[in-house]
Amino acid sequence: MTRITLDLAKLVSEGELTEQEAERLKGLAVTGKAVSVIVNLLCIFGALALAAGVVALKPDPSTGLFLAIIALGIAGFIRFNAFEEWKVLGDGMAIAGTFGLCGWFGLEFGDGLNGMVTNTILTLITLASTIIFRNAFLAAFIPLGIGAILGSGTAYWHASYGLFVREATVTVVVFTIIAVLLYMLLERIRKSGYSLWETVVLIPARVSFFMINFGFWVGSLWGDWVGEYFRFAETYDYEKRNAWRETAFHINEAWFSLGWAAFLGVAIVWGLKKHNRFVTNTAIVFLAIHFYTQFHEFFGFNPGTLVMGGIFLLACSVGLYRFDRMQTAKTKNLLS
Repeated sequence: MTRITLDLAKLVSEGELTEQEAERLKGLAVTGKAVSVIVNLLCIFGALALAAGVVALKPDPSTGLFLAIIALGIAGFIRFNAFEEWKVLGDGMAIAGTFGLCGWFGLEFGDGLNGMVTNTILTLITLASTIIFRNAFLAAFIPLGIGAILGSGTAYWHASYGLFVREATVTVVVFTIIAVLLYMLLERIRKSGYSLWETVVLIPARVSFFMINFGFWVGSLWGDWVGEYFRFAETYDYEKRNAWRETAFHINEAWFSLGWAAFLGVAIVWGLKKHNRFVTNTAIVFLAIHFYTQFHEFFGFNPGTLVMGGIFLLACSVGLYRFDRMQTAKTKNLLS
């Protein structure tokens, strides 16, 4: 079911629609959506409260598995019976059931399996749910799961957040391939008119684009000993690691810096050619991040460089805003 949002008052004021046409479209609008969404959300919160109570009464992984299966069963019933008015509830149950199943698997088998094996199975569970329930939210976690398999992730400690990419080269190569394939698939979907899968493919393509830039970012700071994570993922023997580095293939951070700039340039050109504002604008943002990072790596942190960096970022934000407005107007002219 395709939904299109129109500002009827604006269209009438701009002369795109007459008052009669606007009234006719208003009469054709689907009503009651707000109430339906509220009812769905109340059902989701009620189900979560019930699940929390059951788990509190019987805190056992098998209880979580049972609740996850129930949630997935409800989601499947709604999905395959095409109950459009209960779609929000179905999506919520699909997400809760998938995460519950992943949580159960991690608790039951996570300690006994290799970390890469565990992450692979969790990613496959998420992929299966994404395809079965056609859920764009779950689709966003597939590239993140692949990133975890390759040794990427985030960390938190007191008042600080961290991003780590243990295999920068492999991350860049793998996610470049994934992003290219997904954008090619997206073009085919759009040409075929089968829009139901459009968002499900678009979201992981965009997340993959972020993962490429994260790989370049980390590589531009520390370089990369290719294959180190796969060889030493389960050991902390630093003597063996340092000995291995003496003969291992190493890519210097300077090559990552140059490669990142070239990649972003290609992405900007491609985005402009395809009128893809997300790719263009995101590439420009990462180009600013790249410059800002290398600027401080070279000149260090002091009051002068912080002032210069702040002025640069402010100028970039204003420039990006104006550039995006120009692209929006250009796209609108092409469509008119």
